Amino acid sequence: MKRTFPIVAAAAAGALLLAPHFADGATVDVGTSNNASSWLITGGGAAGARAFQTSANRSGEISLTSNAFRTGSFVSGGSLAAFDGFWFADLTFVLPPNAEGATLHFAGLYGNDRVVLQLNGANIGNADHLGATGSGVMRFPGESLDEAFTFTGETSGTISSGLLPGANILRLLVNNTGETPISAPTATFSSAGDATDAFVNATVTYETSERPFLRCVLQPGAPSLQVYGRTNATYAIQSAQELPTTNWTTLTNLVLSASPESWLDPTATNLSVRFYRAMLVP
Repeated sequence: MKRTFPIVAAAAAGALLLAPHFADGATVDVGTSNNASSWLITGGGAAGARAFQTSANRSGEISLTSNAFRTGSFVSGGSLAAFDGFWFADLTFVLPPNAEGATLHFAGLYGNDRVVLQLNGANIGNADHLGATGSGVMRFPGESLDEAFTFTGETSGTISSGLLPGANILRLLVNNTGETPISAPTATFSSAGDATDAFVNATVTYETSERPFLRCVLQPGAPSLQVYGRTNATYAIQSAQELPTTNWTTLTNLVLSASPESWLDPTATNLSVRFYRAMLVP
């Protein structure tokens, strides 16, 4: 049994709360297949535009253009005139604060013509259209110049470091080179059949700890607590008026039907400050 530590939540004005869209411990699909609307593209003049779902080379890939070829239309705001050979696609996923053992698995990485896969800014995979390895050219966000890059053909892998509680960014960086020369970016498509698309299978797995975690949401009337923990477990929600203290008062015992689960504190409507903690009930 894991040790359970109390977590204290203090209401603070102007707090920015990020709501996770993952539930209990699970395996979650974060790849491109059937998930185009979640990937945001920057490139070809587009800024944060939804990716197109295409199948020019394989089912489930995403693209800067509606059919991955020059003949397709660009994503909103994009144009061939603004295309410089590079585009980036970002998927933001959120791990709950009490996630443990989070691991990213990826496989089948593909890019036309070349692609680098990043997790939170760290390069974790790369591939190219012709299936070769060796020298190439890439551009990374924040850099103004094209950079020499060595492609090692890491099209699959398992990553257990670099994952963060809260928001994480999985990024595909694509270089449309054309086929000749493969090492240089192509600002325009070489033919109607020239494609620029990318694909990756990816999942994130994690377990939900029994250790509770609280977020306090300020709102008119009673404050709302978001209680993270293991579903079907019972947590005592306790309060105190000052810290440090040994005088904690149990407000309720809450059985989590979901994580997080919201709970309103009707006894705090007229209080200027209140501290909370959650304790696992054996």
